[in-house]
Amino acid sequence: MGTCQKLAEASDLDCFLLAGRYTLLEQESLQTSCRCALTARHRHLPGRPYNTGILATGAVPGAYYNYAPAKPDILERVRKIEAVCQRHKVALASAALAFPRPRRLLRHPRAKSAAEVKRNIATIEAPIPRISGVN
Repeated sequence: MGTCQKLAEASDLDCFLLAGRYTLLEQESLQTSCRCALTARHRHLPGRPYNTGILATGAVPGAYYNYAPAKPDILERVRKIEAVCQRHKVALASAALAFPRPRRLLRHPRAKSAAEVKRNIATIEAPIPRISGVN
C-alpha cells in the first residue's frame, strides 16, 4: 500500500500532492498512491508532470528525466509518445500537462508572471483528441 493510501485511511486529509508518479511516462501510482485520489473524499494533485523536463523538451540530447540525464530506454519511450502527439498535431508539453489535468495549480497566485500563467493556460488548454486504446 502506498503512502498516500495509508495517510488517506488514517487521516482527514482531503488531497495529496504526488510528485512525478502520474505522468505520461509513469503510472505506477495508479496501483498504490492514487487509489486514494479516485474517491470522492480525496483529490490527487499531480506534481512534476514533465518528469523534470523530458516531457517538455522531448527526446533531445541532454534531456532530463527524474533529475538525471535520460537513459536510452526513456528517450525511446518519449520518442514513441512524441510520434503519437505529432500524428494528432498536439505538442508533447500540452499532452503532458493534460494527462493529469492540474488546472488549478497552473493558475496559482504565486506564479512568477502573468506571461507564465498565460503560457501555462495555453499549454494545458491546447486541444487534444481522444485516442482509443492508448494508456
